[in-house]
Amino acid sequence: MVVIPDNPDARLRRKPTAEALTAAGYPCSPQTLATQATRGGGPLYQLFGRIPLYRWRDSLVWAEGKLSPPRRSTSEVLGLRADEPAHENFVASKAQLRDGEKKPGRAEEREPGSDSVQLGSEHFGDTTVASGRASDAFPATGGAPPATR
Repeated sequence: MVVIPDNPDARLRRKPTAEALTAAGYPCSPQTLATQATRGGGPLYQLFGRIPLYRWRDSLVWAEGKLSPPRRSTSEVLGLRADEPAHENFVASKAQLRDGEKKPGRAEEREPGSDSVQLGSEHFGDTTVASGRASDAFPATGGAPPATR
């Protein structure tokens, strides 16, 4: 039986932390916590010798921070939080473009003195996306990258 701690300062090992988060409505596995402990992005933890201990309060704050804003539909993307990954912001830019709110500009059409980007790229809000064909990037070889020796 999984127990959700009453004490927010309770320290839990990795598996009980994942089980308690799952029981509280935030699906999580011990493997996810282990991976994020090495790569970053997980809840705060402390080591007791070699054993990671997660304070329940920190784990809840982390899990709640991963929630998106409430949505009524899967197509609601424009109300993104500022701390969401850039690729989701790019999705919002494409949706805004589709609705005619923003117009893309070619890099070579920009006014002098603006932030420079490589020629042949599309600019969507704060995101620059390369466009064109492989033959544009490697004209001498007809689109194939040069052979390495």
